Formats: sequence, C-alpha cells, structure tokens
Amino acid sequence: MGKQLSSICVNYKNVDGWHVFQSDEIHGLYVASKDARKSYDDVKVAIEKLIFLNENLNCTVQPELTFEEFISSMKGDEQEIYNSNYPIMSNKRYAVYASA
Repeated sequence: MGKQLSSICVNYKNVDGWHVFQSDEIHGLYVASKDARKSYDDVKVAIEKLIFLNENLNCTVQPELTFEEFISSMKGDEQEIYNSNYPIMSNKRYAVYASA
C-alpha cells in the first residue's frame, strides 16, 4: 500500500433497517443496503471509484475500523444494529492511500 493521502469522514445511519453511508467530503457518495456488512464493504469501493472519476486519481481506500470494530463501536448490541427500525447515527473514517 502506498503513502496515506487523506482520511475521509463517512456518516452512517440506520433508517428503517437500511444501513446508509454518505459523506459531505466526497461528492456523490451514498451507499445503502439492508445487509450491514455489504453496505460497509461497498463504501471503500465507491470512494475509490468516485476519487478516480472526480480527480482522475487511482487510490486504495481502507476503513479505519474493521467491520467487527464498527459494529462493536455502535451503541447497543450487534442484533440491534442489524435489525433496528430507528435511526442510529455515527461518523466513521476511511483512509485513502496512493496506489503503488
């Protein structure tokens, strides 16, 4: 992995069972799925593609927390995160690295 270029704040919320990630720092970033892991994993792919399309820059993006750390960092238990029908909001960071 190359040199770290930046860190991006990504906002998370759970709305009616949908796991939604978006960022004010990356124009066009909006990832949502009923599957928490799929949504979480798709964020890094979406950021890589948007940076390439917006900046013509190849990069590698990694969440600063693993999926398991993300789940345990949320208030309540894991089952609550997966099945919640009320908004749960949190900010997470994704590190952006220059492609080698």
